[in-house]
Amino acid sequence: MIIGITGPIAAGKSRAAVILRRIGWVVHDSDQAVHRAYRNPAVISRIADHLPSVIRAGQIDRQALADRIIKQAEVLDVLENIVHPIVREDLVRNVQLCLRHRRRGFIIDSPLLYEAGLDSWCDRVIRLATPARIRRMRVARRSARALALFDLFESRRGRRRTSPVRGARRRRWSRRTHHMNQTNHADAVIQGHGDSGSNARLLRRLVQGWLRSERLRSKGGRLPQALPKRRKVW
Repeated sequence: MIIGITGPIAAGKSRAAVILRRIGWVVHDSDQAVHRAYRNPAVISRIADHLPSVIRAGQIDRQALADRIIKQAEVLDVLENIVHPIVREDLVRNVQLCLRHRRRGFIIDSPLLYEAGLDSWCDRVIRLATPARIRRMRVARRSARALALFDLFESRRGRRRTSPVRGARRRRWSRRTHHMNQTNHADAVIQGHGDSGSNARLLRRLVQGWLRSERLRSKGGRLPQALPKRRKVW
């Protein structure tokens, strides 16, 4: 069984992944996959062709790269074209390995689950919904650079959707419809700003219930009252 976990930056995806890893699920963390890609010689070479100023001693200087992104947002498009195919290949290998060894379940932890089309790989999708002000407070505790990147990524959210309005109204419309579409297509929505202990118990019950239903279905047994599609969990 493959479950996707998605949500915006600082919504609590990493914590959810840790909870599920502790109960035996295999987790593909897209952020860690990106970090591994940045150590790939082929990726370093391609980034050096476009952004030679961020290469230090043959490696990518992550801080210099972050500063360049903050100053020149279009750099993100270059990076996505280089890194995303590598991350996708890494994900395919991990899924195949999981299936080969018959692991109990696989988690895809990705903020771009829908944008990358990875939701089509998932049996179920969980979206973590946390208000922007709370997420911004979490990021602000890290560093000023992290906060600047957060504001940049937030301004880009939902811009790939076409909008019938312009300017500031267009940005608000894009963010609102982007959020609504992801929420409507998720099988469960968990508020990431609630009590952490309650959310952890809720997450474990949710995925274990899905897994039991999947096992019964595969064995041809009688299913309990299954969770309906698009059920919201608050």
